[in-house]
Amino acid sequence: MGEIGRMPDERPPLRTRAPGRHDARTPYRVLLWIMLACAAFAIVFGALPTNYRTDRQVDVVVATSLAIGALFVWFVLPRLRDDLGLDIAIVFGTLIAGYCTSLITLQESQFLIAFGMAGLGVFAAYFRPRRRLIVLLVVMTASFAVGVAINPLLPTPTSYIVAVLMIWGMSLMVSTLVEQLRAQAMYDSLTGTLNRRGLDVAVASVAANAARTGQTITVVLLDLDGFKSYNDRHGHIAGDDLLSELAGAWVNELRAGDVLARYGGDEFALVLPFSSRDEAADVVRRLRGAHPAGWSVGFADWAPGESLYDALDRADAELYSDKRGRDGRSPLPEIS
Repeated sequence: MGEIGRMPDERPPLRTRAPGRHDARTPYRVLLWIMLACAAFAIVFGALPTNYRTDRQVDVVVATSLAIGALFVWFVLPRLRDDLGLDIAIVFGTLIAGYCTSLITLQESQFLIAFGMAGLGVFAAYFRPRRRLIVLLVVMTASFAVGVAINPLLPTPTSYIVAVLMIWGMSLMVSTLVEQLRAQAMYDSLTGTLNRRGLDVAVASVAANAARTGQTITVVLLDLDGFKSYNDRHGHIAGDDLLSELAGAWVNELRAGDVLARYGGDEFALVLPFSSRDEAADVVRRLRGAHPAGWSVGFADWAPGESLYDALDRADAELYSDKRGRDGRSPLPEIS
């Protein structure tokens, strides 16, 4: 727990604010630049010589629509709840693409539009959950189908099927990869519990519910006693096995809605919604009975509107006091 050069009774403070969170405006910022870039390309194509009057009209309409849409994407849509504005922006882009498909006279241009819709699907796959992505892909497919059906130069069914497969295939592939990467980023690979980033994400809804309902939340810090000496005696592989075994035993004792995260090397954070300190103490007693390893504990009430890390700081101070009182005990089971 201590650091080299630190007096035994000096405990390094925890970070008192959460690590950098994902900026809620990031997807809107990305979509803004995409729309402005597409508007610029439409202006350039509209200025080029062409034998097709309709194509030039399409370029003008697209550039104007995208420029107006970009203003809504940045100034209006982020104000909507549950990122509904992002869904509206994606649908808007899809309708623009469908409109272009209905008027473009060159089949090659229609394929370019299909490729652009696939890019929009990839954007949705990165920023939207899987269920919303499926709905958006259905809207894209329908918009593209309507545009193709009313176009005077109807392409072959094969070309439409290829375009749809490209849109769905690229989007679902990216969605699967993103889900895997996010899971790896949020979970500790050794214990299978949440890591600090995962803890921040998991408790966001807990904090929102607490602010709305005034529910009681207790946070708990758990720290193994003598873990360094255990590693010195038995090796780091044995220490890793102990952490994994201990975390698995704890998870089996927790209630639905309880949040367990690996907070440091041998330190775990536990967030207990709808729990007073006495109820949290009952949970801790069950955890102690789940595994013979010894560990110190600190409690703190997490007040609505307060940073989680402020509450964890108070729990950390109580944990350190408990740890000093446990000095000299035989904390961890020996390996025979």
